[in-house]
Amino acid sequence: MVNVIIVTYNGMQWIDKCLSSLQNQEIVSDIIIIDNGSEDGTISRIKNNYPEVRLIINQKNHGFGYSNNQAMQLSLSENVEYVFLLNQDAWVEADTIAKLVNIHKKNGQYGILSPIHLRGDGKALDMKFATFVAQAENHKLISDLYLHRLDMDEVYDVRFANAAAWLISRKCFENVGGFAPIYHHYGEDMDYANRVLYHGFRIGICPAAIIHHDRKNIIDLPTINNPERYLKIKKVWHLIYLTDINHSFLPRYIKLLVICFGSCLSSFLRFRFKNLWIYLKEFVILIGLCPKVLLNNRQAKKRGAAFLR
Repeated sequence: MVNVIIVTYNGMQWIDKCLSSLQNQEIVSDIIIIDNGSEDGTISRIKNNYPEVRLIINQKNHGFGYSNNQAMQLSLSENVEYVFLLNQDAWVEADTIAKLVNIHKKNGQYGILSPIHLRGDGKALDMKFATFVAQAENHKLISDLYLHRLDMDEVYDVRFANAAAWLISRKCFENVGGFAPIYHHYGEDMDYANRVLYHGFRIGICPAAIIHHDRKNIIDLPTINNPERYLKIKKVWHLIYLTDINHSFLPRYIKLLVICFGSCLSSFLRFRFKNLWIYLKEFVILIGLCPKVLLNNRQAKKRGAAFLR
């Protein structure tokens, strides 16, 4: 009924907790792990201790989206109703997946359902999850959390929840497809959520279901003092903005070009030539993204398993 998909890369410190949490999930049909070239013993640990797992071994790190697509392609050919994407550094509670499936059966309009994401120690919400659900359009969820009146049978609509734990219905991934290859790592889940909404599905949070996500709870924004990281993160942000097929491409593209050109001009007039060089690189990156994004967006708008076939 449900294929659980986990992408691993040097995940030895979490793999036992992750996989042992899935062993008593009655509703799980299969666990598919795609390993991206781990060198810390993750692969041998899975082979020796979890023989029931279907293990796909990549020789290099292909990234989150590509690797999930490998398992989603397999799931398309199989008679599964759902795929459940789970991060290697996360684990579920005993009835998490069953609760999500049961809620979806009563709310078939949702393409993605996600549980509440707690920190690894279970003492607070995962910080990035909290940041996303705290947005203005999620007012009802935040109000009910604060006022202790969460309805455990209700689904709370959101525009996005990070893909550390996603239940995706077959109808959704048959129509929306897989993750866009224009992304390598970071941003691909937000792009996917935008496409889910474009194709008429909804995204929901189910407070009855819980996962634990064991990662650093910090919001680390890029600064121009670290040029390499700044350009890498800004490229992801530009991609998310430009590949959102719920909006017209050209006005958004022009807006980004104007902002970037303004940064170049300001740096030049203030004799900040180091900053100017960085902004010029960002401008060149934006120019180069144009044909790739246009091709991506054309494919993303088509119904029928885009990027999977």
